[in-house]
Formats: sequence, C-alpha cells, structure tokens
Amino acid sequence: RLTQALCEEFDKVVGIDISSTMIETAERFNCHGERCRYIVNTGDRMPMLEDASIDFVYSNITLQHVPPEASTQYIAEFVRVLKPGGVALFQLPDGPYHRQGSLGERWYAFRRGPLRRFWKRIRGQPLIEMHYVNRGRVCEIVESAGGAVVDIRDDETARKKRKSLFYSVVAGSLHHGVKSTD
Repeated sequence: RLTQALCEEFDKVVGIDISSTMIETAERFNCHGERCRYIVNTGDRMPMLEDASIDFVYSNITLQHVPPEASTQYIAEFVRVLKPGGVALFQLPDGPYHRQGSLGERWYAFRRGPLRRFWKRIRGQPLIEMHYVNRGRVCEIVESAGGAVVDIRDDETARKKRKSLFYSVVAGSLHHGVKSTD
C-alpha cells in the first residue's frame, strides 16, 4: 500500500520485501505499471540498487523484526543507495549497546534466539522476532556510510516496553548534527 501511495509523489518507486508471496500480491495490485517495481530480497544488502540512485528511503516496523547484524547492514545500505542530499526515514527500537563479540552480545543473541523460541513454544505463542539497535550505534553506522542523522524522534505509537525511535538521515555531508526531540 505504501509503495503505491509513494507513486503519487515520485516518478519511480521500488518496494523491497523478503517474502515472494508479498511481492506477488503487491504486483497484482500495482496501479502504476513500470513506475512501480517490486523486488524480492532475502539478503542483508541491496545489490539490485546502484550507489547514489535513490532520492528517498522509508522503512517502518520492519527493521525491528530483523536481527541486528542484518538491520545494521540495511541502515548502511540505505545511505549507500541515497543520492547526495537524499533522505532516509526509518524506525527501530533503541536498547543497550553490545560490543561485537562481547559477552553481552552473545547473551542477547541467546536470549533473543533459542531461549525466546523455546519460551514462546511452551506457552503456545507465535514467534515474532523483535530486536533493537542502540541509538549511538545507529548514528555510527550512518556516519560511517557517509550520511548524517539530522533528527531522532520517539515513536509515540509504540509500546513503552522498549523505546522505538524514528531516524531522519540525509546522505552526504550537507547537514551535520542531531536534533533530538525525546
């Protein structure tokens, strides 16, 4: 639905999803012909998109379902594909920072992986992966990829168990500094 709506504002729009079924359904409802393209992508990179080829990237309630190793790669990819001055808006829950390879990172991976699956199974609940990435880490990734975080806002609609943030990112070094409204 959002990809179709963005066609009202942009000349060309690309929707990317991990699910081929979702892409097939989206293609059936495509009202914009060649202006709207859908792509299945099961990796954590977007090689089908060229560097500096996109004006606007939007991701909401998606990265939180992707393990941090992949979601952080996607954030770098968002900046890579943006044209200079292009904007990325994305949402991701915030949480503690775990250094790569640390005991904290291993505990997080165990708690969010096998332990969570076991706990959900014995309680008869469906498994829905929920992850977070520390806000400082998100800013590091964006800056390393050549972008700037220009705004961070609380997602007021999110459950308050974990703070969910909306990031506004600009590609290139046109803007510097973070304005935070939380």
